[in-house]
Amino acid sequence: MTNRPKLRSALKEAWSKTVEKYDSGFVNSERAVQAILWSELQASFSERFPKVRVFVEPLIVLGKGTDERRKVRPDFAICSATKIIGVVELKYSPRGKAAMLDDVKKLATISAAGSSISVSHERYRGKALACQTYSMATSPLFVWAGFHTGVLQNEISEDVMSKLRGGFFEMHAHTRDRQTPQIEFRVDR
Repeated sequence: MTNRPKLRSALKEAWSKTVEKYDSGFVNSERAVQAILWSELQASFSERFPKVRVFVEPLIVLGKGTDERRKVRPDFAICSATKIIGVVELKYSPRGKAAMLDDVKKLATISAAGSSISVSHERYRGKALACQTYSMATSPLFVWAGFHTGVLQNEISEDVMSKLRGGFFEMHAHTRDRQTPQIEFRVDR
């Protein structure tokens, strides 16, 4: 059994709406996928889970000590009031193979850091807002989502996948010439 069924459900709904927008011609880049998926997630969360926030390309600091610190920027961090409950990586390659390996390695690196991780929500200009730091939840969801031809470019090793066990969720939009993309969801592997 995997974790975060409500989050997975919200992601599925938002991904399906994003694919509909792709099919209507509104998606032409990974940034467009990011913007539309963010908008759909925000709409879903504001109704059902008002304390959940989705941060776009947040700076995530891994490790607590100065020697072990490393910084990464996933496409999204999904946070509850105090915890990171989901991390999302996106890929847009509707005419080709999806290069999934680097994204999944990034998710595995974030997962392996465990509780030694934080997302800091900071504003650089504008009126002063209270900064919130989010730490990793005990059972976060690690998500890879992509538009591609259905053939993945790289096999992902068991070593990498073992770091995501129980928390990995894939959302695919398999593209075909002159056809509506086929949506596929995979839980763990």
